[in-house]
Amino acid sequence: MVVSEDKLKVHLPKKSKPNVIFMGTMCSGIIRHVDGVPPKQAEPHFYYHSDKNMLWEILQYIYEPSKPRILNHQEKLDFTETHSIALINIIEKIEVSPEHKRDSSDEYISKASTISCRKIDDSFKEILRTTPIYFTCLGGSHIDAFIDMFSKQNTLDFDLRRKIDFLASPTVYSAVVTSEKWLKVMRSK
Repeated sequence: MVVSEDKLKVHLPKKSKPNVIFMGTMCSGIIRHVDGVPPKQAEPHFYYHSDKNMLWEILQYIYEPSKPRILNHQEKLDFTETHSIALINIIEKIEVSPEHKRDSSDEYISKASTISCRKIDDSFKEILRTTPIYFTCLGGSHIDAFIDMFSKQNTLDFDLRRKIDFLASPTVYSAVVTSEKWLKVMRSK
């Protein structure tokens, strides 16, 4: 077995309280540390790094529909600041068989022999309590189990699962179609 670890920190806008939180399970396999060894890519790592994941394009269609383009690392940081977006992956570390060490699917995460959730501080607990939260997949029993595990490990005194709205995966449909699906959910709040 090997330890596959998401080293991304909770991302919060620096100048304001977040208006929204986008929550996921774990970072892309290509930027995970495996048995303590960092990924080979030299560029800065950030949320939704994989080319297969269209989150940044989807968010642009939602927040800046006239400007969608590929964003570099700094532009993603600027975008989250401009739109007061927080990002968090709730799973920090898993122990899996070597052939699945970089597998990004939630199915393989759910089959891990050990799962450790990200620890958060009291200030972020309050942000979770008071800010709309969107999970970047449609959910299911394994996602519910991850959320419950995260809530328990962080001793949340509110029902996080009831607070979360689930969105279509940013890897399945086109960015335009997915942004329309997300907007329907986000506008219903």
